[in-house]
Amino acid sequence: MCIRDRWYQRRVHGFLKSKSFNHEIITEEEMVLYTFLVRLTRYVDYIDSADSLQTYYYLKDPECFYLTERTKKDFMDDVDPANAGTKLMGLMNNIETFIKEMDHNYHYFTKYEWAKDLVQEYRKVETLTLSIAVLMNLVMPLTFLRDGSGVVKKAKFVLDTLSIFQIMISAVLAIAWIFLRYPLEKLLQEDKYKKSKANKTSLNFFETIEINFFNSLISQREVRSFLWYILFCLLGLFISEAFYSCLLLIIINLSRNLRYVIKA
Repeated sequence: MCIRDRWYQRRVHGFLKSKSFNHEIITEEEMVLYTFLVRLTRYVDYIDSADSLQTYYYLKDPECFYLTERTKKDFMDDVDPANAGTKLMGLMNNIETFIKEMDHNYHYFTKYEWAKDLVQEYRKVETLTLSIAVLMNLVMPLTFLRDGSGVVKKAKFVLDTLSIFQIMISAVLAIAWIFLRYPLEKLLQEDKYKKSKANKTSLNFFETIEINFFNSLISQREVRSFLWYILFCLLGLFISEAFYSCLLLIIINLSRNLRYVIKA
């Protein structure tokens, strides 16, 4: 902190004396250190009891905590964890994306406490919806029994209840995702598309639809999961319980390795 203060005082004193910053050479080490400290700290000037100006420095709150677990996991999957060079190169390539996400999440997490809790606990919610789908497929064979007991009727009641509960959870999560994540995905996808088109400045109608609807919404893994649950639960409710078996295919969407296998 003292180096930052001394550097600042030298610059101001030199400017007041010669009206120029060219009279003094600032070393490269000082410049790098000053730039580093500026990004990490804030300061407040105040008048103490002796009527003299004092400067108080304090650390900024770290912003890396505003990166979602999904982003961190995707980053680590794309680089070699054992190779520091690839991690550094990946960080440099994604730094703009990380900064935009941290700024976006900082705004929402500080304004809505439930948003931070939902993002942090999303894996648990994802596990819950998958567990419900597995349970539904365990109950489903009982609905095809031909005995005269009340097992079939009870099984259908349980299955319908679980299906409605699954639809409700998926619908709530889809609305929350659109509210919390969609603006960021829209911004990132638009920047990515423009850079792929030699920094294109404007988009036509069809490009806007592609980016705002398909790339930013439908192609997102979470949205696909919500729509999949809602679609086949509705088909199971109104057409046939056999459609509930398709819910287990969501495992492909949840597993990165399985998605690569399907693409291959």
